Amino acid sequence: MFDSVQQRESGEDAGVSVDIAPLIDLVFTLLIFFLVTATFTQDLGVAVSRPESFYSQALTPQSLRIVVTETGAIYTDGKRMESRDLLDRVRRFTTGEKTGSVVIVSDENVSARMLVSVIDIAKQGGAVDVAIATREKGAPQ
Repeated sequence: MFDSVQQRESGEDAGVSVDIAPLIDLVFTLLIFFLVTATFTQDLGVAVSRPESFYSQALTPQSLRIVVTETGAIYTDGKRMESRDLLDRVRRFTTGEKTGSVVIVSDENVSARMLVSVIDIAKQGGAVDVAIATREKGAPQ
């Protein structure tokens, strides 16, 4: 226990060594912590060209994402849906949800009629907040 004190008193040079094992343990612990607590957004599985906007706001990651393609096809959870199925899906999502947020990821060429129809379905299903996903002006698609 007092080897280092005895070595100093006797004038012997005790080779200095640094044990990095605790540092590596700490790094791995932090890595695991960040991986477990990180929020990952689910890939939509459908390519759309979102409209551009100067204004953007971060939304809750617990939002239901509805994709509307240029042809008017509706997808959620990577599956194609009809309007009546979408209403049921929104109702299931908003049951027990505190926020009830829905994000519509629409192609920039979708008609206003189609977009309003999807917004109406989301509201009928109990969605409290309905947002339209855009991309920042000048950002790549």
